[in-house]
Amino acid sequence: MAIQTNPAQPPARSQVAAGLRDILPLAAGVAVYGLAFGLLAAQANRDGLQTGVMGTIVLAGS
Repeated sequence: MAIQTNPAQPPARSQVAAGLRDILPLAAGVAVYGLAFGLLAAQANRDGLQTGVMGTIVLAGS
């Protein structure tokens, strides 16, 4: 059985580039949220493990 390629589909590299370009607006919002969350955790004297566990629990609960 031969693998047939569909010439109408762009190559994988351009699909990845398109996906990265499409997700940039969402990634910018997530980065701002992450920065704010990290700053609040630092002000509360939390270490990385505590911050990670708290973030996981909060996201899992939502």
